[in-house]
Amino acid sequence: MEEKCQQNDRKLLFRSGRLSTVSAGLAVFSCYGTTLLIGLFSLTGVSLAVNPRVWAAIIVFLAGLAVIGMLLRWWRHRRIGPAATAVIGFGLIAWVMLRSYDALLEATGFAVLLAAVAWDATRYRR
Repeated sequence: MEEKCQQNDRKLLFRSGRLSTVSAGLAVFSCYGTTLLIGLFSLTGVSLAVNPRVWAAIIVFLAGLAVIGMLLRWWRHRRIGPAATAVIGFGLIAWVMLRSYDALLEATGFAVLLAAVAWDATRYRR
């Protein structure tokens, strides 16, 4: 019985589009929230060391999960716009995190990814 409930929870996560919403939100929080927390801790005199490569990898992973969630939604409603927009946002985020950092491109990538998630949420959810 408990196993069936877990399967239903997983199906709900994928079908409802919550995977893309939660993952995109966590990607943004892991980027800007971590920066904010490090700044707040620094104000109190606590020093934190964060490995920038691991931090970037986590951000890219979460943004990738958001794209996977969008592609799963595309599979259901067959509207390519939100998924394609999410892929563009993910590409910008991955480029900025793994290749050449630029704060404006980073913010643009997150804005495009969040816009794709919002587009999907408002347009194609029942």
